[in-house]
Amino acid sequence: MGKWRDIADLVVRAAIDAADAAQAVRRAWTPIADGPLLALSIGKASVAMARAADELLAHREFAGIVTAAPECAASNLGAHWRVFPCDHPLATRRNVDAALHIESHVREFALRHAARGSLVVLVSGGGSAHLTLPAEPIPLDEYTELQRRLMLAGATINELNVVRKHCERLKGGRLAALAGDLRVRALVISDVIGDPLDVIASGPLAPDPSTFADAIGVIAARGCTGVSTSVDTALEQGTRGQRPETPKPGDPVFDSVESRIISGNVAAVLAVGCAIGSHSKVTQQRTAVTGEARSVAIRIVDALAADVASRHAPSCIIWGGEPTVSVGDLPGRGGPSQEVALAAAIELERRGMDDACVITFSTDGIDGPTCNAGGIGDAALCRELQSAGHDPAAMLAMHDSATALEYAGKAIKTGPTGTNVNHVFIACSDRGG
Repeated sequence: MGKWRDIADLVVRAAIDAADAAQAVRRAWTPIADGPLLALSIGKASVAMARAADELLAHREFAGIVTAAPECAASNLGAHWRVFPCDHPLATRRNVDAALHIESHVREFALRHAARGSLVVLVSGGGSAHLTLPAEPIPLDEYTELQRRLMLAGATINELNVVRKHCERLKGGRLAALAGDLRVRALVISDVIGDPLDVIASGPLAPDPSTFADAIGVIAARGCTGVSTSVDTALEQGTRGQRPETPKPGDPVFDSVESRIISGNVAAVLAVGCAIGSHSKVTQQRTAVTGEARSVAIRIVDALAADVASRHAPSCIIWGGEPTVSVGDLPGRGGPSQEVALAAAIELERRGMDDACVITFSTDGIDGPTCNAGGIGDAALCRELQSAGHDPAAMLAMHDSATALEYAGKAIKTGPTGTNVNHVFIACSDRGG
Protein backbone atom coordinates (compact mmCIF):
# COMPACT_ATOMS: atom_id res chain seq x y z
CA MET A 1 0.00 0.00 0.00
CA GLY A 2 2.85 2.38 0.82
CA LYS A 3 4.28 2.05 -2.69
CA TRP A 4 0.93 2.86 -4.33
CA ARG A 5 0.39 5.77 -1.95
CA ASP A 6 3.79 7.18 -2.89
CA ILE A 7 2.88 7.00 -6.58
CA ALA A 8 -0.48 8.62 -5.84
CA ASP A 9 1.26 11.50 -4.07
CA LEU A 10 3.55 11.93 -7.07
CA VAL A 11 0.56 11.95 -9.45
CA VAL A 12 -1.32 14.53 -7.41
CA ARG A 13 1.63 16.91 -7.14
CA ALA A 14 2.40 16.69 -10.85
CA ALA A 15 -1.21 17.18 -11.95
CA ILE A 16 -1.78 20.15 -9.67
CA ASP A 17 1.48 21.80 -10.74
CA ALA A 18 0.60 21.33 -14.41
CA ALA A 19 -2.81 22.87 -13.87
CA ASP A 20 -1.45 25.90 -11.97
CA ALA A 21 -3.85 28.61 -13.08
CA ALA A 22 -1.68 31.62 -12.24
CA GLN A 23 1.26 30.23 -14.20
CA ALA A 24 -1.00 29.50 -17.16
CA VAL A 25 -2.18 33.12 -17.20
CA ARG A 26 1.38 34.45 -16.95
CA ARG A 27 2.56 32.27 -19.83
CA ALA A 28 -0.30 33.30 -22.11
CA TRP A 29 -0.49 37.02 -21.29
CA THR A 30 0.13 39.62 -23.97
CA PRO A 31 -0.25 43.42 -23.65
CA ILE A 32 -3.77 44.83 -23.54
CA ALA A 33 -4.62 47.83 -25.73
CA ASP A 34 -4.75 51.24 -24.04
CA GLY A 35 -8.12 52.51 -22.90
CA PRO A 36 -10.73 51.64 -20.26
CA LEU A 37 -10.46 48.06 -19.01
CA LEU A 38 -12.86 45.69 -17.27
CA ALA A 39 -11.68 42.25 -16.12
CA LEU A 40 -13.82 39.25 -15.16
CA SER A 41 -12.53 36.04 -13.57
CA ILE A 42 -15.00 33.16 -13.43
CA GLY A 43 -14.75 29.58 -12.15
CA LYS A 44 -12.84 27.41 -9.70
CA ALA A 45 -9.47 28.91 -10.65
CA SER A 46 -10.78 32.47 -10.62
CA VAL A 47 -8.82 33.77 -7.64
CA ALA A 48 -5.46 32.45 -8.87
CA MET A 49 -6.13 33.74 -12.38
CA ALA A 50 -7.21 37.14 -11.06
CA ARG A 51 -4.14 37.40 -8.84
CA ALA A 52 -1.87 36.76 -11.83
CA ALA A 53 -3.75 39.32 -13.91
CA ASP A 54 -3.48 41.83 -11.08
CA GLU A 55 0.32 41.46 -11.14
CA LEU A 56 0.41 41.86 -14.90
CA LEU A 57 -1.80 44.96 -14.74
CA ALA A 58 0.04 46.49 -11.79
CA HIS A 59 0.64 49.84 -13.50
CA ARG A 60 -2.78 50.23 -15.04
CA GLU A 61 -6.22 51.37 -13.95
CA PHE A 62 -8.98 48.79 -14.31
CA ALA A 63 -11.99 47.31 -12.55
CA GLY A 64 -12.34 43.61 -11.85
CA ILE A 65 -15.09 41.17 -10.83
CA VAL A 66 -14.39 37.65 -9.51
CA THR A 67 -16.76 34.74 -8.89
CA ALA A 68 -15.06 32.46 -6.37
CA ALA A 69 -15.67 29.30 -4.40
CA PRO A 70 -16.96 30.33 -0.94
CA GLU A 71 -13.76 29.19 0.78
CA CYS A 72 -11.74 31.46 -1.55
CA ALA A 73 -14.04 34.49 -1.46
CA ALA A 74 -12.16 36.14 1.40
CA SER A 75 -8.93 36.24 -0.63
CA ASN A 76 -7.33 39.66 -0.69
CA LEU A 77 -7.04 40.62 -4.34
CA GLY A 78 -6.68 44.34 -3.79
CA ALA A 79 -8.85 47.37 -4.41
CA HIS A 80 -9.40 46.71 -8.12
CA TRP A 81 -11.46 43.57 -7.55
CA ARG A 82 -14.89 42.79 -6.17
CA VAL A 83 -15.21 39.12 -5.19
CA PHE A 84 -18.53 37.25 -5.12
CA PRO A 85 -18.81 33.85 -3.37
CA CYS A 86 -20.51 31.29 -5.63
CA ASP A 87 -21.58 27.69 -5.16
CA HIS A 88 -20.91 24.59 -7.27
CA PRO A 89 -22.12 22.37 -8.89
CA LEU A 90 -25.64 23.71 -8.32
CA ALA A 91 -26.17 27.46 -8.24
CA THR A 92 -27.69 29.32 -5.32
CA ARG A 93 -29.08 32.82 -5.03
CA ARG A 94 -25.62 34.25 -4.50
CA ASN A 95 -24.51 32.85 -7.88
CA VAL A 96 -27.42 34.68 -9.49
CA ASP A 97 -26.49 37.88 -7.64
CA ALA A 98 -22.93 37.63 -8.96
CA ALA A 99 -24.15 37.02 -12.52
CA LEU A 100 -26.57 39.95 -12.29
CA HIS A 101 -23.70 42.18 -11.18
CA ILE A 102 -21.58 41.02 -14.11
CA GLU A 103 -24.43 41.51 -16.56
CA SER A 104 -25.15 45.06 -15.42
CA HIS A 105 -21.48 46.10 -15.31
CA VAL A 106 -20.63 44.68 -18.73
CA ARG A 107 -23.69 46.34 -20.24
CA GLU A 108 -22.87 49.72 -18.66
CA PHE A 109 -19.16 49.45 -19.56
CA ALA A 110 -20.00 48.61 -23.18
CA LEU A 111 -22.43 51.53 -23.46
CA ARG A 112 -19.94 54.01 -21.98
CA HIS A 113 -16.76 52.91 -23.73
CA ALA A 114 -17.81 51.05 -26.90
CA ALA A 115 -14.83 50.46 -29.22
CA ARG A 116 -12.40 52.29 -26.87
CA GLY A 117 -12.74 49.74 -24.07
CA SER A 118 -11.37 46.25 -23.47
CA LEU A 119 -12.95 43.33 -21.65
CA VAL A 120 -10.62 40.60 -20.35
CA VAL A 121 -12.35 37.39 -19.26
CA LEU A 122 -10.50 34.66 -17.35
CA VAL A 123 -12.48 31.43 -17.52
CA SER A 124 -12.01 28.12 -15.70
CA GLY A 125 -13.96 25.00 -14.78
CA GLY A 126 -17.03 25.66 -12.68
CA GLY A 127 -17.79 28.80 -14.68
CA SER A 128 -21.17 27.41 -15.75
CA ALA A 129 -22.43 27.25 -12.18
CA HIS A 130 -20.84 30.56 -11.19
CA LEU A 131 -22.38 32.45 -14.10
CA THR A 132 -25.92 31.14 -13.60
CA LEU A 133 -28.59 33.65 -14.60
CA PRO A 134 -31.87 31.99 -15.63
CA ALA A 135 -33.99 33.68 -18.26
CA GLU A 136 -37.33 35.05 -17.14
CA PRO A 137 -39.60 33.61 -15.83
CA ILE A 138 -37.62 30.45 -14.90
CA PRO A 139 -37.39 30.14 -11.07
CA LEU A 140 -33.94 29.28 -9.73
CA ASP A 141 -35.11 26.39 -7.56
CA GLU A 142 -36.95 24.74 -10.46
CA TYR A 143 -33.97 25.26 -12.73
CA THR A 144 -31.41 23.80 -10.29
CA GLU A 145 -33.66 20.81 -9.65
CA LEU A 146 -33.69 20.11 -13.40
CA GLN A 147 -29.88 20.30 -13.47
CA ARG A 148 -29.62 18.01 -10.45
CA ARG A 149 -31.87 15.44 -12.11
CA LEU A 150 -29.94 15.66 -15.38
CA MET A 151 -26.66 15.07 -13.52
CA LEU A 152 -28.10 12.08 -11.67
CA ALA A 153 -29.31 10.69 -14.99
CA GLY A 154 -25.72 10.76 -16.30
CA ALA A 155 -26.01 13.76 -18.62
CA THR A 156 -22.63 14.71 -20.09
CA ILE A 157 -21.16 18.19 -19.69
CA ASN A 158 -21.97 18.86 -23.34
CA GLU A 159 -25.61 17.90 -22.77
CA LEU A 160 -25.90 19.93 -19.57
CA ASN A 161 -24.48 22.97 -21.28
CA VAL A 162 -26.80 22.74 -24.29
CA VAL A 163 -29.66 23.12 -21.82
CA ARG A 164 -27.94 25.91 -19.88
CA LYS A 165 -27.17 27.92 -23.02
CA HIS A 166 -30.86 28.00 -23.93
CA CYS A 167 -32.20 28.74 -20.45
CA GLU A 168 -29.89 31.58 -19.39
CA ARG A 169 -28.92 35.15 -20.21
CA LEU A 170 -25.08 35.08 -20.34
CA LYS A 171 -24.19 31.69 -21.79
CA GLY A 172 -23.99 30.45 -25.37
CA GLY A 173 -22.30 33.59 -26.70
CA ARG A 174 -24.72 35.96 -24.99
CA LEU A 175 -21.97 37.63 -22.94
CA ALA A 176 -20.18 38.44 -26.22
CA ALA A 177 -23.39 39.98 -27.56
CA LEU A 178 -23.72 42.02 -24.37
CA ALA A 179 -20.13 43.28 -24.78
CA GLY A 180 -21.06 44.95 -28.07
CA ASP A 181 -18.11 46.74 -29.67
CA LEU A 182 -15.67 46.17 -26.80
CA ARG A 183 -12.38 44.46 -27.59
CA VAL A 184 -12.75 41.10 -25.81
CA ARG A 185 -9.96 38.73 -24.82
CA ALA A 186 -10.65 35.41 -23.11
CA LEU A 187 -7.99 33.21 -21.47
CA VAL A 188 -9.54 29.80 -20.82
CA ILE A 189 -8.54 26.84 -18.66
CA SER A 190 -10.42 23.89 -20.14
CA ASP A 191 -12.30 21.34 -18.06
CA VAL A 192 -13.96 19.79 -21.12
CA ILE A 193 -12.57 17.03 -23.33
CA GLY A 194 -11.37 18.40 -26.66
CA ASP A 195 -11.30 21.99 -25.34
CA PRO A 196 -14.46 23.20 -27.17
CA LEU A 197 -14.88 26.90 -26.43
CA ASP A 198 -18.65 26.68 -26.90
CA VAL A 199 -18.91 24.13 -24.06
CA ILE A 200 -16.36 25.34 -21.46
CA ALA A 201 -18.34 27.37 -18.88
CA SER A 202 -21.24 27.03 -21.37
CA GLY A 203 -19.43 29.23 -23.89
CA PRO A 204 -20.32 32.78 -22.76
CA LEU A 205 -18.04 34.25 -25.45
CA ALA A 206 -18.26 31.54 -28.13
CA PRO A 207 -20.63 30.89 -31.05
CA ASP A 208 -23.21 28.26 -30.17
CA PRO A 209 -24.04 25.62 -32.80
CA SER A 210 -26.80 24.06 -30.67
CA THR A 211 -30.49 24.97 -30.71
CA PHE A 212 -33.58 25.10 -28.52
CA ALA A 213 -34.66 21.83 -30.13
CA ASP A 214 -31.35 20.23 -29.08
CA ALA A 215 -31.97 21.29 -25.47
CA ILE A 216 -35.45 19.75 -25.55
CA GLY A 217 -33.89 16.57 -26.95
CA VAL A 218 -31.38 16.34 -24.10
CA ILE A 219 -34.07 16.72 -21.44
CA ALA A 220 -36.27 14.11 -23.11
CA ALA A 221 -33.41 11.63 -23.66
CA ARG A 222 -32.48 11.82 -19.97
CA GLY A 223 -36.07 11.31 -18.82
CA CYS A 224 -36.39 14.79 -17.30
CA THR A 225 -39.30 16.25 -19.26
CA GLY A 226 -41.75 17.78 -16.80
CA VAL A 227 -39.20 18.31 -14.02
CA SER A 228 -39.35 22.05 -14.74
CA THR A 229 -42.48 23.19 -16.54
CA SER A 230 -41.05 26.71 -16.84
CA VAL A 231 -37.97 25.38 -18.68
CA ASP A 232 -40.09 23.14 -20.91
CA THR A 233 -42.28 26.12 -21.81
CA ALA A 234 -39.34 28.46 -22.44
CA LEU A 235 -37.62 25.95 -24.71
CA GLU A 236 -40.81 25.31 -26.67
CA GLN A 237 -41.22 29.08 -27.10
CA GLY A 238 -37.68 29.18 -28.42
CA THR A 239 -38.43 26.58 -31.09
CA ARG A 240 -41.34 28.75 -32.24
CA GLY A 241 -39.16 31.87 -32.50
CA GLN A 242 -40.73 33.53 -29.46
CA ARG A 243 -37.34 33.66 -27.72
CA PRO A 244 -34.08 34.66 -29.44
CA GLU A 245 -31.64 31.91 -30.34
CA THR A 246 -28.05 32.00 -29.12
CA PRO A 247 -25.56 33.74 -31.48
CA LYS A 248 -24.33 31.27 -34.10
CA PRO A 249 -20.98 30.82 -35.90
CA GLY A 250 -20.42 33.75 -38.24
CA ASP A 251 -22.38 36.21 -36.12
CA PRO A 252 -20.59 39.61 -36.12
CA VAL A 253 -20.84 39.81 -32.30
CA PHE A 254 -17.73 37.60 -32.27
CA ASP A 255 -15.67 39.77 -34.63
CA SER A 256 -13.86 41.48 -31.75
CA VAL A 257 -13.57 38.39 -29.50
CA GLU A 258 -10.22 36.61 -29.16
CA SER A 259 -10.26 33.38 -27.14
CA ARG A 260 -7.33 31.17 -26.21
CA ILE A 261 -7.07 27.85 -24.34
CA ILE A 262 -4.18 28.20 -21.88
CA SER A 263 -4.34 24.88 -19.97
CA GLY A 264 -6.25 21.61 -19.95
CA ASN A 265 -6.26 17.86 -19.38
CA VAL A 266 -3.54 17.13 -21.94
CA ALA A 267 -1.05 19.21 -19.96
CA ALA A 268 -1.92 17.33 -16.76
CA VAL A 269 -1.49 13.90 -18.41
CA LEU A 270 1.85 14.89 -19.92
CA ALA A 271 3.08 16.26 -16.58
CA VAL A 272 2.07 13.09 -14.73
CA GLY A 273 3.87 11.06 -17.40
CA CYS A 274 7.05 13.05 -16.90
CA ALA A 275 6.86 12.69 -13.12
CA ILE A 276 6.21 8.95 -13.15
CA GLY A 277 8.70 8.41 -15.97
CA SER A 278 11.52 9.23 -13.60
CA HIS A 279 10.53 6.19 -11.48
CA SER A 280 8.71 3.76 -13.78
CA LYS A 281 8.39 3.02 -17.48
CA VAL A 282 5.33 4.75 -18.96
CA THR A 283 4.05 2.55 -21.76
CA GLN A 284 0.87 4.35 -22.78
CA GLN A 285 -0.67 7.83 -22.53
CA ARG A 286 -4.20 8.70 -23.67
CA THR A 287 -6.52 11.67 -23.31
CA ALA A 288 -10.17 12.33 -24.16
CA VAL A 289 -11.33 9.23 -22.28
CA THR A 290 -15.09 9.30 -21.68
CA GLY A 291 -17.93 6.95 -20.82
CA GLU A 292 -19.49 5.45 -17.69
CA ALA A 293 -16.92 5.28 -14.89
CA ARG A 294 -17.30 1.49 -14.53
CA SER A 295 -16.65 1.04 -18.25
CA VAL A 296 -13.57 3.26 -18.05
CA ALA A 297 -12.27 1.13 -15.15
CA ILE A 298 -12.62 -2.12 -17.12
CA ARG A 299 -11.03 -0.56 -20.20
CA ILE A 300 -7.97 0.66 -18.33
CA VAL A 301 -7.52 -2.71 -16.58
CA ASP A 302 -7.87 -4.41 -19.98
CA ALA A 303 -5.18 -2.10 -21.36
CA LEU A 304 -2.87 -2.77 -18.40
CA ALA A 305 -3.32 -6.54 -18.61
CA ALA A 306 -2.58 -6.52 -22.35
CA ASP A 307 0.47 -4.34 -21.80
CA VAL A 308 1.83 -6.56 -19.03
CA ALA A 309 1.32 -9.68 -21.15
CA SER A 310 3.29 -8.25 -24.06
CA ARG A 311 6.27 -6.84 -22.17
CA HIS A 312 9.08 -8.03 -19.92
CA ALA A 313 9.09 -4.96 -17.72
CA PRO A 314 6.64 -3.38 -15.26
CA SER A 315 4.02 -1.20 -16.94
CA CYS A 316 2.44 2.16 -16.21
CA ILE A 317 -0.48 3.54 -18.22
CA ILE A 318 -1.73 7.12 -17.89
CA TRP A 319 -5.14 8.22 -19.13
CA GLY A 320 -7.00 11.51 -18.83
CA GLY A 321 -10.62 12.33 -19.39
CA GLU A 322 -14.09 12.91 -18.04
CA PRO A 323 -16.14 9.82 -17.15
CA THR A 324 -19.72 10.04 -15.95
CA VAL A 325 -21.80 8.25 -13.33
CA SER A 326 -25.53 7.59 -13.81
CA VAL A 327 -26.56 7.61 -10.15
CA GLY A 328 -30.36 7.77 -10.44
CA ASP A 329 -32.00 7.66 -7.01
CA LEU A 330 -29.41 5.38 -5.39
CA PRO A 331 -28.11 6.68 -2.05
CA GLY A 332 -24.35 6.05 -2.24
CA ARG A 333 -21.56 8.62 -1.93
CA GLY A 334 -18.91 9.03 -4.57
CA GLY A 335 -17.89 10.58 -7.85
CA PRO A 336 -16.41 9.54 -11.20
CA SER A 337 -12.80 9.18 -10.03
CA GLN A 338 -13.73 7.18 -6.94
CA GLU A 339 -16.10 4.96 -8.92
CA VAL A 340 -13.30 4.19 -11.40
CA ALA A 341 -11.01 3.27 -8.49
CA LEU A 342 -13.53 0.91 -6.86
CA ALA A 343 -14.60 -0.68 -10.16
CA ALA A 344 -10.95 -1.18 -11.12
CA ALA A 345 -10.21 -2.80 -7.75
CA ILE A 346 -13.03 -5.30 -8.30
CA GLU A 347 -11.74 -6.09 -11.79
CA LEU A 348 -8.14 -6.47 -10.61
CA GLU A 349 -9.21 -8.89 -7.88
CA ARG A 350 -11.34 -10.89 -10.34
CA ARG A 351 -8.31 -11.33 -12.60
CA GLY A 352 -5.93 -12.15 -9.77
CA MET A 353 -3.77 -9.08 -10.53
CA ASP A 354 -2.49 -8.63 -6.98
CA ASP A 355 0.55 -6.66 -8.11
CA ALA A 356 -1.42 -3.94 -9.92
CA CYS A 357 -3.22 -0.75 -8.97
CA VAL A 358 -5.37 1.96 -10.55
CA ILE A 359 -4.96 5.44 -9.08
CA THR A 360 -7.55 8.09 -9.88
CA PHE A 361 -7.51 11.84 -9.29
CA SER A 362 -10.02 14.60 -9.94
CA THR A 363 -7.88 17.68 -10.48
CA ASP A 364 -10.24 20.09 -8.74
CA GLY A 365 -9.74 18.14 -5.52
CA ILE A 366 -13.47 17.45 -5.17
CA ASP A 367 -14.82 14.28 -6.77
CA GLY A 368 -18.59 14.43 -6.85
CA PRO A 369 -20.39 15.63 -3.70
CA THR A 370 -17.60 14.37 -1.41
CA CYS A 371 -14.45 15.70 0.22
CA ASN A 372 -12.30 13.16 -1.64
CA ALA A 373 -10.37 13.77 -4.86
CA GLY A 374 -10.01 10.16 -6.00
CA GLY A 375 -8.75 6.84 -4.82
CA ILE A 376 -6.29 3.95 -4.90
CA GLY A 377 -7.91 0.82 -6.30
CA ASP A 378 -6.22 -2.57 -5.95
CA ALA A 379 -7.23 -6.15 -5.21
CA ALA A 380 -6.36 -5.65 -1.54
CA LEU A 381 -9.13 -3.05 -1.31
CA CYS A 382 -11.71 -5.74 -2.10
CA ARG A 383 -10.26 -8.17 0.41
CA GLU A 384 -10.25 -5.54 3.17
CA LEU A 385 -13.90 -4.78 2.52
CA GLN A 386 -14.84 -8.46 2.36
CA SER A 387 -13.03 -9.28 5.61
CA ALA A 388 -15.16 -6.62 7.32
CA GLY A 389 -18.37 -8.08 5.90
CA HIS A 390 -18.82 -5.58 3.05
CA ASP A 391 -19.52 -6.59 -0.53
CA PRO A 392 -17.47 -4.41 -2.94
CA ALA A 393 -19.77 -5.22 -5.87
CA ALA A 394 -22.84 -4.21 -3.86
CA MET A 395 -21.16 -0.95 -2.85
CA LEU A 396 -20.34 -0.27 -6.50
CA ALA A 397 -23.94 -1.01 -7.50
CA MET A 398 -25.07 1.57 -4.94
CA HIS A 399 -22.47 4.08 -6.21
CA ASP A 400 -20.96 4.07 -2.71
CA SER A 401 -17.33 4.28 -3.79
CA ALA A 402 -16.40 7.01 -1.30
CA THR A 403 -17.49 4.87 1.65
CA ALA A 404 -15.51 1.89 0.32
CA LEU A 405 -12.31 3.87 -0.23
CA GLU A 406 -12.55 5.70 3.09
CA TYR A 407 -13.12 2.46 5.00
CA ALA A 408 -9.97 0.94 3.55
CA GLY A 409 -7.92 4.13 3.93
CA LYS A 410 -7.49 4.39 0.15
CA ALA A 411 -9.27 7.66 -0.58
CA ILE A 412 -7.17 10.54 -1.93
CA LYS A 413 -7.82 13.85 -0.21
CA THR A 414 -6.33 17.18 -1.24
CA GLY A 415 -9.05 19.73 -0.58
CA PRO A 416 -10.06 22.15 -3.36
CA THR A 417 -7.09 22.76 -5.66
CA GLY A 418 -8.33 26.04 -7.12
CA THR A 419 -8.47 24.71 -10.68
CA ASN A 420 -10.02 21.92 -12.76
CA VAL A 421 -8.68 20.10 -15.82
CA ASN A 422 -10.74 16.90 -15.54
CA HIS A 423 -9.52 13.54 -14.24
CA VAL A 424 -6.27 11.59 -14.44
CA PHE A 425 -6.09 7.78 -14.18
CA ILE A 426 -2.89 5.78 -13.67
CA ALA A 427 -2.75 1.98 -13.97
CA CYS A 428 0.47 0.37 -12.73
CA SER A 429 1.80 -3.17 -12.43
CA ASP A 430 5.00 -4.52 -10.90
CA ARG A 431 4.86 -7.70 -12.97
CA GLY A 432 6.53 -8.18 -16.33
CA GLY A 433 5.10 -10.37 -19.08
